[in-house]
Amino acid sequence: MLNYRSFVKNKIFESIQSNNETKDWILNVINDKSIVRTKTTKEKFEEYLNKLYFFSEENQKLDKKDLTKINNDFDKLALQYYSIITNSESKRAKLEEFAIKKGFPSLYKAAYESTGDVIVKVLANIKVEYGLVNIKRSVIKINNVISDLTKDELEFIHNNYPNLDKWTSLYDRIEEIRTILNPTKEQKEAKKLQEIKGAVDPRIKKSIDEIAENFRIVIEEQQNVYYLKCVENLQKYFVDGHLEVKNVTKYGIYLINELSFILNRSKSQYVFVDDYEEKILKQSYDDSVEIITKFQIKMYDKLGGFMQEIGKNFTTEVHGRTYKNNDIYFDIEGGGKFAIRNQIVYKTSNQGTNFYTYPTNFMFAHLPNGERVKDPNEYTVKKAFNDYYQNN
Repeated sequence: MLNYRSFVKNKIFESIQSNNETKDWILNVINDKSIVRTKTTKEKFEEYLNKLYFFSEENQKLDKKDLTKINNDFDKLALQYYSIITNSESKRAKLEEFAIKKGFPSLYKAAYESTGDVIVKVLANIKVEYGLVNIKRSVIKINNVISDLTKDELEFIHNNYPNLDKWTSLYDRIEEIRTILNPTKEQKEAKKLQEIKGAVDPRIKKSIDEIAENFRIVIEEQQNVYYLKCVENLQKYFVDGHLEVKNVTKYGIYLINELSFILNRSKSQYVFVDDYEEKILKQSYDDSVEIITKFQIKMYDKLGGFMQEIGKNFTTEVHGRTYKNNDIYFDIEGGGKFAIRNQIVYKTSNQGTNFYTYPTNFMFAHLPNGERVKDPNEYTVKKAFNDYYQNN
């Protein structure tokens, strides 16, 4: 089984390229008169490329409407590019040959029926005529089976669909800009996290990150257990390796929604993807990173502002009791000290929704003169230290 941190190697159709390499290649396409026939259209695409590859968060010369127009026009350009290269009759004949070699009576049986062949399904469903997003999806599907492709199958892709990586790189650039112009809630949180990281004291950041990673591991393990339990419960509805849609209960629908990333639907049946355990590992890791980000933002803000108000030099040390309980000890210039305990608690709401909370409590607080702060909390500790330093 692949480790969840691993990525598919040998992705020859999605190699990492610099923006300049992609831009230069697209310029060559634009300069091909069999593809772009008029000077006006050529100049339009050149302007598009300049806007795309000179765009940055600090230099936003595009809006969402502009980007949609650019995306749509490049969709048409990609279609024109492949319409010149690909002969649909010879392509179909080759696909029929692949199907028959694999023991199927026809391409339809191999590529479009649920019991067909995975490789033929991928090759027959490479889509370039519906835009860059479908080219990207096709590339992902190809990469999923790359190690199983024969020499003939690789040649089929290279002959009929050359330079998929270039169009995919262009799509990625457009999506990168789209994210900047219209970020999702998660992307806004990630950006906020980066901004706070840049402002928070590195000593506090180091301590919080150490605790956050411990908590993230707990979340990852819990999510993995949760998804596997959902699989176990959904499999109770399966007959002969599949689930009939008509037999799905209300609880079954809930499980299907939770496991949508590892289920395939073919007509009236659901089946699990072959590598569902690997996908669960990856999803559990992704969930843990997203969930723990909220804890980091909260603690960066809380402790960063707290120590800024005290305004004295300090050191920190993390005492890891368990992955679920961690303490941070603060030693403040002049002899003051306090400690806080962070915990992670897994809960289930009345509606059955699972979530995590992160109780943070002061364990103790002593002023530089040795005096103990009674009933320590954020307010009493901050006030006690501020009062002490104002009077000394």
